Amino acid sequence: MATQENQAEASPEEDSSARVLIIDDEPAVRESIEDSLLGGRYKVFTADNGEEGVKRYRECDPDVVILDLRMPIMDGYGFLEAVSNNGDGDGDGHEDDFRSIIVLTGHGGRDDIRTCFRLGINAFLRKPFNIYELNGLVQNAVALRRLGRSLVNANISLSETLDHRTQALERESIQRRDEQQKRERIEWEMVERLERWATLGTLASMTAHEINNPLAYLSLNVANLRGAVATMAAALTDGRSGDEKISVNVDGTSYNMSPVRAKATADEAIGSTVKAAGTIRQIVDELRRYGRPQDAPTTEVDLKKVCEDAIELLRPQLRDISVSIDVDANLPFVVARPLKIEQALVNLLRNASDALHRYRDQEKDASDSANAVTATAPSALTITIKMYAKGDNAKIEVTDNGPGIAPKIADKLFKTYISDKPADRGTGLGMMITQAAIEAHNGHIGFETKIGSGTTFTITLPLKN
Repeated sequence: MATQENQAEASPEEDSSARVLIIDDEPAVRESIEDSLLGGRYKVFTADNGEEGVKRYRECDPDVVILDLRMPIMDGYGFLEAVSNNGDGDGDGHEDDFRSIIVLTGHGGRDDIRTCFRLGINAFLRKPFNIYELNGLVQNAVALRRLGRSLVNANISLSETLDHRTQALERESIQRRDEQQKRERIEWEMVERLERWATLGTLASMTAHEINNPLAYLSLNVANLRGAVATMAAALTDGRSGDEKISVNVDGTSYNMSPVRAKATADEAIGSTVKAAGTIRQIVDELRRYGRPQDAPTTEVDLKKVCEDAIELLRPQLRDISVSIDVDANLPFVVARPLKIEQALVNLLRNASDALHRYRDQEKDASDSANAVTATAPSALTITIKMYAKGDNAKIEVTDNGPGIAPKIADKLFKTYISDKPADRGTGLGMMITQAAIEAHNGHIGFETKIGSGTTFTITLPLKN
């Protein structure tokens, strides 16, 4: 049966798009229902059996279905099962959940009514029907469908808004996290730099004496060189040579030497000057290397070389301490940032040196107060460094024979601002930075200490990082 559209009087705009599908095998009933729908308020589509009704249902997407039960080819129950099996009205929040089906039949008992409601109908009317009751049901059904559309659209809009807001919050969260990580990274770099500068400050004061010696040699060598040059210049002027001494005066300083001796003196002064300058350069280079930013990439690291660099850097502080290195010949290189490992070793060696010197000074003070003649000799102060491979790890042990670490310090040694040194000898950040440097290489640092016997720190680094 062809689709029909009622063209009666103009209808309110809000109802003009409402669609009603009438499925009944009696033409007179279909026409009667259509005429009763308030004079053309709706677009009406018709079908004369359930199978045709399913087809029309798919084509016109009705807001309301008025359905007869007893029909040829496919009855009303078949129609209900067909639309139900295709997912219509399945309660998933789609607007189809708000479509209404009104059964209008001249037959049906209680079992029919139960079956129909089980299959998803919204109302059950018997023929002959009351047109006002039917119109009321249709109007309510149309309003329900429109409300359903509004709810579905609102839900979609809300879901999209929530999705957009969630994405925005995720972006903001990622941005805040990145900014926080950047701040933490900068703060940590500042902490590391502060500790390095504190170490450099201590080393610089100790290095002053180391530099004074070669500077004294430089000053003496320059004076000797001036005398030798003046003597050789006079010899050339007077045409003299050999072992005959020549007296010259340079800026009030008198020199009396032969040309031969002048040449030998010049050679000695130049050689000694070069050596003294090299010593100063080595000291300055060590300080400058330690003080530069430690952002070098990871590379294969010779732990023995790193340890020797740390000892060389601390040479002024370790001058009166016996330092020995025992390295397993089979110890392979590790993949690490060498300056990070060096800083960790510098901190351990510096702490051991400070502890040993304090230990010696305390014993000397105690001996002096008891009128003792001798005190603990500097040669008794020792630091032993062992390096070896164990399983998949490299081990570094730094042992001193100092006083040990007091329990109140040992329990929180790797915390911030924990130190038993005087305020001018440390920042309290060294061990925290040391632990962080080792853990950044997937390593571990621990220690064993005994009061009066000394302390051993053990660094564990993976051979394959």
